[in-house]
Amino acid sequence: MEQANNKANMPPVQMKREPKLYVLGLIVAGASIVANLIVWYFTRFLATDFLPLSVPPIIIWTVLGTSLALFVFKRTRKWSATPRRSFLKIALYALLVSFTPDVALVVFEVPGVTFGAVAALMSMHVITFSIIVLVIGRYTKE
Repeated sequence: MEQANNKANMPPVQMKREPKLYVLGLIVAGASIVANLIVWYFTRFLATDFLPLSVPPIIIWTVLGTSLALFVFKRTRKWSATPRRSFLKIALYALLVSFTPDVALVVFEVPGVTFGAVAALMSMHVITFSIIVLVIGRYTKE
């Protein structure tokens, strides 16, 4: 009987609140920028005159990509019964499509472009994809 009284007097268990999407956006963009700049630091010598492999484009495209991903996730949550799973599929397809311009640079032998520089760009895509998927998977409910 005393156990029942103790349970009745206990405060209700509070559920963890899901963070706001803009907070996730800041986390994802910040972590992706830092990670991509680390890749840039170690690969910057691969193509010194290759503009996409310089700091401003890396930051701009990372912010645009993460913003678009979060917008897609916001929309996915509205129409899908399993938003994380659906978003993962969409993000995977987007990752594969994002390789198209990079591969085209090598296939069409654009002057000043090296395979290493393109591989560095593609690795940045994979890093950003991984951070987005991990953060959204960790901090959102299904």
